[in-house]
Amino acid sequence: MSGTGGSSKAVNYTMRKGGPDGTGRQLNESVLTPAGLKSGKFGQLWSKSLDGSIWGQPLYMNGITIGGTVRNVVYVTTNNDSVYAFDGDTGAQVWKKSFLSTGVTAVPAADLQISSQTGILSTPVIDPVRQVIYVVAATKEPNATIQYPHRLHELSLTTGAEILATQPITHANLPSMMKFQRPGLLLANGMVYVAFGSVEDRTPYHGLLFAFDAITLAQEAVFDVAPTLSSGGIWMSGAAPAADENGNIYISTGNMGYSTTRGLNDFGESIVKLSPMLQELDHFTPFDYETLDKSDYDLGSGGVLLVPGLNGGMYEVIACGKPKPIYVLNRDSLGGVGATKDNIVQSIPNQLGSSLPCFNTPAMWQQNVYFAANHDVLKMFVLDPSLGKFPGNPPTPVSKGTFTYNYPGADPVVSSNGNSNGIVWTIGFDASKVPTLRANDATDVSKELWVSPSLTSAVRWVPPTVVNGHVYVGASSRLVAFGMTP
Repeated sequence: MSGTGGSSKAVNYTMRKGGPDGTGRQLNESVLTPAGLKSGKFGQLWSKSLDGSIWGQPLYMNGITIGGTVRNVVYVTTNNDSVYAFDGDTGAQVWKKSFLSTGVTAVPAADLQISSQTGILSTPVIDPVRQVIYVVAATKEPNATIQYPHRLHELSLTTGAEILATQPITHANLPSMMKFQRPGLLLANGMVYVAFGSVEDRTPYHGLLFAFDAITLAQEAVFDVAPTLSSGGIWMSGAAPAADENGNIYISTGNMGYSTTRGLNDFGESIVKLSPMLQELDHFTPFDYETLDKSDYDLGSGGVLLVPGLNGGMYEVIACGKPKPIYVLNRDSLGGVGATKDNIVQSIPNQLGSSLPCFNTPAMWQQNVYFAANHDVLKMFVLDPSLGKFPGNPPTPVSKGTFTYNYPGADPVVSSNGNSNGIVWTIGFDASKVPTLRANDATDVSKELWVSPSLTSAVRWVPPTVVNGHVYVGASSRLVAFGMTP
């Protein structure tokens, strides 16, 4: 995410949760404030119908010149294999690109025996310098050698025209029918990183992370999570792989099913640190991974948050998943797998949600870390920058909201004008599975600032996008824009 000063006019939102650190913070929002939300002048600005459900987070570019007109543009994709560009201020459709053609369709739900067709499921990523957007589309092509291909596409931001596309993404351990490309895309190191899990847990499958050259789209590297055992899907509830300031990549992975033959290069049920060319550099695996595997408790049901530098120069990782603890790791020494305990900075059990707490990634603003866990309220913990830990024995939330998020919880993002006017935004489902957009004060999340009317329907694991005085929400097959009204 780019931006200068306190002016929201300079902000772009180019990847899931706004940037490669996974913090979900947007620090250049000068229009939306807690006082403004409470004034009664914040509400829906426009809504546009699309040809399918929105599974990826909307993205945004400020000041794009299209047809001689300078526009602020919001980009959104559907599970019907379409990419849309809308004027972010007026809602006018600028262009639409479809990857369907005669005999080529999105993958029908019946083919995969799931509840929805699949097309574009991941959040794309934008290169603001080259003014291109990368998306991965899945299609059904009955007459092709690979009947259910996934392709990485590069499109012009101004016209939607296709610049390049890969051949179907293939690997010996990537069966055509079982692959599921849900995690957001990452652009780093001159590469586009694309991660795969599976259709539910139907074997055989392997968690795989690919690196493609951002200019040529040539495949440069691939990481197989569990080459010996299989499984170990990369899912992360739609989160993108994270990247640090040195270009190293971080992923969380799913379980593999316990086996005594687990090899040294099998990294299921782990947080894995990879080089830009996807060599494993370090990892953390919970010491009780065998028990977690047997119970289908994937650590990889949540994404990875990279904590900025703390006092003393420590850099950390915060993660949670189906296991009960919040894990705080040292990025320079993730801890490997301990014999009887985790060799990490801190493990905080039983502070989040139900027995399967995290199907999401926390957000961070200043030293505050926000969780909206499965069947839990919004909770704010404060990290001690001198210790790199959450204080207390046991650590407890500093503040809590009052709304209980039904399954799967929510993926929070934060907007602020630097260190002021912080707002935590979530899309939450109530006990009746009705979704709403919600805003809480980022200094005290017990203070609810605003709640939208029912969004009618929404796809799980899609965060709102807060930028340039607007909040964009993928409400199933509608893109809805909120902002300050006259």
